Amino acid sequence: GYTPEDVANKQNNLVVDGTGARYGTVDAINAGLGLVDTKIARLYKRTIAQIRALSGDLSNINFYTTDLGQEGNWYYDSTDTASADNTGTVLVTSDGKRIKRVLSYFVRPEFFGAKGDNSTDDSTAIQSAMNFYSASAKKGTVQFSGKTYKINAPLVIDVAYVSIEGNGARLNAKTLVGTQAITVTGSVSPPYFQATSFIKGIEVEGDFRGVEGEGGFMPGTVIGIRFNTNTTNTNGPSHLLVQNISVYGFAKGLSFEDRAYIINFNSCDIFRNDTGVFSPAVVNDGGERLTFTGCTFYNSRLAVSVANPNAGWHFTACSFDYNLKQFNIESAKVFLSQCHIEAGTYPTSPITLTGNGSTFSMIGGIMLQSSVA
Repeated sequence: GYTPEDVANKQNNLVVDGTGARYGTVDAINAGLGLVDTKIARLYKRTIAQIRALSGDLSNINFYTTDLGQEGNWYYDSTDTASADNTGTVLVTSDGKRIKRVLSYFVRPEFFGAKGDNSTDDSTAIQSAMNFYSASAKKGTVQFSGKTYKINAPLVIDVAYVSIEGNGARLNAKTLVGTQAITVTGSVSPPYFQATSFIKGIEVEGDFRGVEGEGGFMPGTVIGIRFNTNTTNTNGPSHLLVQNISVYGFAKGLSFEDRAYIINFNSCDIFRNDTGVFSPAVVNDGGERLTFTGCTFYNSRLAVSVANPNAGWHFTACSFDYNLKQFNIESAKVFLSQCHIEAGTYPTSPITLTGNGSTFSMIGGIMLQSSVA
C-alpha cells in the first residue's frame, strides 16, 4: 500500500511529517546532490512562488519545486548575496536569500518558464536558459523537449559556451519580421575551444507562404539561422557541429556571414525557403571549409547562393531535389562529391557561375531531370 515516494523515503531512512517535510541525515536526503552538512536536514516540496515568499532561517533546509516543467532540487547558498533571480537556476526569497537549483549537465527552457505549447511566447525563457551558461562563461547544454516553442523575438546562441540538444523540438518563428530566428555566434578567441559545441535535433519554422513543390514562394525577409559575429567582439561561430536540424519557411534558410567558417553540417534538411543556403559578397574572415554531409536541399526557389569570394563549400552525399534553381555561384567555390541533383523542369539554367574564380566541381553522383518542358 506504499506510494513510490513512501518507498523512496523508507529506503533512505526518511520520515515525512504533517507539513510535507522530509527529515533525515543530509547524506540520506541529498545523496548525489553534492551538498555536505553534518546536521539534520529537511527537504520541502514547494512551488517557486512559495520559495520566493520565504524569509527567516533556512539553514539545513532544501527544496523540491513542484511547478510543472520546473521540478527539481534546490538548496540555500548562504555565501551568495548578489545573484539575480532568473527563475530557472536562482530564486531570491523575500528577505534576499539565494536558493539555487541543483544542476546536472544541462538546463531546460522550462526551468525558466517556457511552456512549449505553441501559443505562449517562449523567447525570453529560451534565451535565459542559454544566457545561464554564456553569462557564467561555463560550457553546458540547453536541452529541449520534443515540443513546439513559439518565439516572437530572435534568439542568440553563443557556441563558445552553449550547445543545443533539441530532441525534435520545433521553434515556431512565424511572427518574426525583417530579422532572423536565430543568430549563432561565438565569443572566445582562439575559436578552437568551440570544437566541443553542437546544435542538434531542432526544427526552425518560418512563415512559409507558397505552394509545396517548385515555385510560388512569398517568403518575406526573415532568415532562419544566421551564422555571424556578434556586435561586441571579433570572434564568430566557427569549429562547430550542426546535426539533424530542419530549417524551412524563410527568405534564406541558412546565412553565412562574418567569421563563419569550419562548420560541419550532418543529416540536415533545408527546404521550402526562397533561398536555402546563402552567403553575401562582402564577408569579413568567413567562408572557409563549410561542409555538408548527407544533407537535403529541396522545394525552394534556389538551393544554394554564394557570392563570397573566400568561400569553399563542400557537399558530400547530399541531395538537391525539386528546386527551381540549384546553384548560383559568384566568384566562389563549390565542390560536390557523390551528390544527387534532381528536378522536374527548370525555367532557367539550374547552375549559374559568374565572376572571377567561380568554381563548380562535381565528382560522381547523379544529375537528372524527370520531365522536359
